[in-house]
Amino acid sequence: KMHAAGVDDTAMLDPKFDAPRQYAMLTPQQVVRLTGKTEIEREKVFQEFASTWIKENRGRWIELCFIRLYKTIWIDLDNPKANNLIYVVTRSILVLATAIGLVMAWRAKWRLVFPVLLVGSCWLTYTLTITAARFGIPIEPMQLTLLALIVVTVLSRRTVNEKDMSLQAASASAN
Repeated sequence: KMHAAGVDDTAMLDPKFDAPRQYAMLTPQQVVRLTGKTEIEREKVFQEFASTWIKENRGRWIELCFIRLYKTIWIDLDNPKANNLIYVVTRSILVLATAIGLVMAWRAKWRLVFPVLLVGSCWLTYTLTITAARFGIPIEPMQLTLLALIVVTVLSRRTVNEKDMSLQAASASAN
């Protein structure tokens, strides 16, 4: 279907409509409008294309926002470097550990307002802007902190259990 901005969104009906890069879906007229422009001028033209598309496709834009949020939180499989079993497994473990660590931190009454605001504003920016999925790099230090909470908790419980078992064994042998 052709829209007022000259965007043909037929290709976007494919489930991987977020995968093509910014120039791949442009019409010849749009390419002409961008040719010979400075980067700042091209950004203004892209802003016009995007604004018009959003106005005409609210539901699709919301769907795209959820796709970008999903890709930012977990993994962007459109990125060839992400199509790697080790990356997928480690990223999955980190995301799961983040959720568990967040619950543990909340129960331990950590002060989470500032970190949650930082992560939330990052995810909100990544989600609402019309761009490719973003890197999780700005969020990963916080995720690693939550993973460390899990590791420290598990190891400290193990140490306490081992000490208890030693005391019980010493007490039993004394009797």
